[in-house]
Amino acid sequence: MNIIVLGAGAIGSFYGAKLSKLNDVILVGRKEHVEKINKNGLKIIGLENKIYNIRATTKISKIDNNTLILLTTKVFDNKNAIIKIKKLIRNDTLILCLQNGLSGENIVKKITKNKYLIFRAITNFGISFPNPGIIKYNNHGYTSIEK
Repeated sequence: MNIIVLGAGAIGSFYGAKLSKLNDVILVGRKEHVEKINKNGLKIIGLENKIYNIRATTKISKIDNNTLILLTTKVFDNKNAIIKIKKLIRNDTLILCLQNGLSGENIVKKITKNKYLIFRAITNFGISFPNPGIIKYNNHGYTSIEK
């Protein structure tokens, strides 16, 4: 599956790394983080010590068929993030809002006029962002996706 992680901070980078084992994943994040990942891979430390060779970019120019967008920005950044890619979203694109905070999916639904499959998920994995290119896996958790 094609997966775009839009908002590759701690949580987005973690999920992107895990999903990259069996999928084509690209992380979309801030410049310094992206540069470190593209140069050295994404390093996970803590409960896991591993480097993931994963693609990263600062912006999306194309969305392929059958793509999952994992939206992991802060909820207050949803509007800006989705407006930037709105014209690229395809009819078969799925959007999963995996965020702290409530009603982030409603912001996305309003901007996209509810034309696409948009879901909400919550997680309680403990992940932190000590430095660009590095995330720290602090504790195990679970992820719940709405039905």
